[in-house]
Amino acid sequence: TDPVCSIEAGGKSSFAITENGMLFAWGSNDMGQLGTGQISHHQQTPVLIETGFSACEVSAAKDFTVGFDDKGDFWSWGGGVSSPSRFGEANATKEFFSFTESSVVQLAAGQFHTA
Repeated sequence: TDPVCSIEAGGKSSFAITENGMLFAWGSNDMGQLGTGQISHHQQTPVLIETGFSACEVSAAKDFTVGFDDKGDFWSWGGGVSSPSRFGEANATKEFFSFTESSVVQLAAGQFHTA
């Protein structure tokens, strides 16, 4: 079994990242914030999220989630994700931010914003 090394709790959802970068999620998914690719009322038990990347960190807001991978690329999914795109019920979809000279090393999601 791959040990959990990080836990994140957001407004309505929670996430766990394993030592090998696998991402698990549970909680509310009414805006696609779990990244399962489907809208659902509530996921009571942790489910593996098929991201296609090795997660390093996630930050959960009320209706969306952001994260970065082992390459330093920024990802976002869920409702209300903007600048420049809205993803709604998107699966873990790469946001269109360009980090040409540096990579993401830390992030935070607020109720309506990301830093």
